[in-house]
Amino acid sequence: MTGWPRKGQRLLRAGALAAALVASVGYAQEPSGPRPDEQRPATGEPSGPGWDSELSAAVAAIGGHTTYRISASDSTGSVESELEFPLGGVLAALRGQLASHRDASRRRWIFEASAMLSPAGSAGTLKDSDWLDGSVETAPAPDGLGLTPHAGKDIYSESTADLHALVLEARAAYELEPSPGFHLAPLVGVLYQRFTYDVRDVVQVGYGPYQAGFSGTVLGPVLDYEVSYRAVYAGARGELERGRFSATAELWYSPIASAEDRDDHKIRSKLSTTDATGTAWQAGLGARFALGSADALQAQVSLVRFSVSGTQFQRFYAGPNAGLSGTIGSDLTSSRETLMITWAHRL
Repeated sequence: MTGWPRKGQRLLRAGALAAALVASVGYAQEPSGPRPDEQRPATGEPSGPGWDSELSAAVAAIGGHTTYRISASDSTGSVESELEFPLGGVLAALRGQLASHRDASRRRWIFEASAMLSPAGSAGTLKDSDWLDGSVETAPAPDGLGLTPHAGKDIYSESTADLHALVLEARAAYELEPSPGFHLAPLVGVLYQRFTYDVRDVVQVGYGPYQAGFSGTVLGPVLDYEVSYRAVYAGARGELERGRFSATAELWYSPIASAEDRDDHKIRSKLSTTDATGTAWQAGLGARFALGSADALQAQVSLVRFSVSGTQFQRFYAGPNAGLSGTIGSDLTSSRETLMITWAHRL
């Protein structure tokens, strides 16, 4: 019995140690919140199955031009004409967005559709320039104008052009989140823009030998012009988000852009139409500030350019040349700068 106290003490110590180990194991198995590497910054965005929708209203100011240049040449001479139509004014815009909730990998689909329309016509200046060289300038009528040779621009005119604009766009993007607060989205889309002009009150001047017979003023309607551009494009958009503020940059390119135009020269009773194909691209920057959980203000600047080439078909429908027709090479270019201020509301 004299060994019991020592044995009993050893057993008590062993039991206490075992109880402590069991208690520590049980504590380690209890939930203690996510590990640091599982935590993500709060974004205020829902996750899991489902969709969010957003509606935006905007005011946009545009600038730039849409231009067509026709030319023909051979061994005896050349003729070239350029008409530069202004892009300018204030447009009203609407945009709708449908976005899926982010999945477990922080990815989501985004679908957008937008429209911009000029509620009233805006006035600018149409600039029309002509260059003639060789026999078309010096040969006697009816083969030429019978003038002395003149280098450089021969005829120039300016007219008042009233613009009505319509821009439609639809796109789809698949947004990734490579790192917290940074989003990258490959995208595809289609763009359609139409510019319609009512042109009036022309003032024309001829240079050198053209001054006497090609200078003057005509008041009233001069011509009606309409051009439509289309592009199917692919590109990418990046977004950097910090709290309530975010900044975006995007770029897209279209290798299959096209354009159609219709020019009714009322003074000359001549109708010209063009089908052309080529390329287009856009670059843009934006900033967004969240006003709360549902509303935000956004500012965007963008530049869209088209460059297409084709053939213009010309036909005189009245006057002494009625019935005459022909074709000539045509290049169409357009550059549209847009500054847009948007109010967005999540539905």
